[in-house]
Amino acid sequence: MKPLKLILTLVAILCIAPQVLAQRVFSEYPAQKDITSVYISKTAMKLGLSSMNDSSISGIIESITNPGGMEVITANSPKAVALVKADCEKVLKTLNLEVLLDVKNDDAESTCIYTAGVEGDVAHDILIVNGSKNEINIVYIKGNINVKSVMGDK
Repeated sequence: MKPLKLILTLVAILCIAPQVLAQRVFSEYPAQKDITSVYISKTAMKLGLSSMNDSSISGIIESITNPGGMEVITANSPKAVALVKADCEKVLKTLNLEVLLDVKNDDAESTCIYTAGVEGDVAHDILIVNGSKNEINIVYIKGNINVKSVMGDK
């Protein structure tokens, strides 16, 4: 009876694991002081979006429909930046994102915003990458974002 129970447990884990892992697009990074990774689930976003009344960010909150989760990653050492950049390149290829905006300045700092596509005023899934040689910040928002609403043009 124990082997059958063990086999059923393993099958259940194998069936659930891909669904849980599919929610995150970036790798889980090893615990180290120079990489911070935050994941906000679809459910947490829905709870947060429905319960926030802060007028200073209400335009942003109202602009996200059909939230699917959010990831925020920060790395601040050359080794950590290289690891996160490599992961970001894989994510860009996997998700087939296109450049929405690309800004570079003389200080070797750059900001690039990618999207899965745009229909009218709505961008689907946004990836924001801001970085330099020694630091990188990434924000990935899965969902539909009304760009005019974010800009305050409702």
